[in-house]
Amino acid sequence: PTLVKKLGEDHEVTMTLLGTRAASEGSLGMWDEAIRDDLTVYRFSVKKQGPTALFSIGMLSDAGLSQCMAGRYAKGEPNARKAFDVSKQAHGPKNGLTGGCAFALSMCLIGTNKLDEASELLRNIDVKATSQQAGVPTVEASIALAQAEIAAKRGDYVLAERYFQTAAPVLDHPDAAAADKQQLTRVKTAIDSHLRASR
Repeated sequence: PTLVKKLGEDHEVTMTLLGTRAASEGSLGMWDEAIRDDLTVYRFSVKKQGPTALFSIGMLSDAGLSQCMAGRYAKGEPNARKAFDVSKQAHGPKNGLTGGCAFALSMCLIGTNKLDEASELLRNIDVKATSQQAGVPTVEASIALAQAEIAAKRGDYVLAERYFQTAAPVLDHPDAAAADKQQLTRVKTAIDSHLRASR
């Protein structure tokens, strides 16, 4: 509130701080708050920087991901898809931002059982570029975990287990983001349930 009063809602410092807050809220699973802040910054950014700006695309993608994580696929998937399409057209399919948007969209698609499209998106992500753009070393593990969930949903538990064993050592730690923890639990539960049923 102090920054808004001093600098204005659409000042870059205000938007950056609000974007950081949204990312923190998302990592904690505070989806309502994350969605609110992501969409607020997105509106300001589009007005100030245009719809193809990195900030605009990133905030819309984050909003779509948070909406899908909250189960609001009817709103989340279109937002995630729009961000991906705009990024792909403006910055190219192998751009790191496009990779991040592809991942967000794939998470929405897994939630709505559009597994072929989700898997194809994940396969085409440039891991190195996306890791550099996101500034995190866990991109490859996150993709593996998403592919593990797709395999489990398809009933291919051997493949799911293989992907899971790649992802879990990197992502299974106390400070992991809420979405990672939830996905790890979902995939492990699916695999374990299958193992128990097959005994």
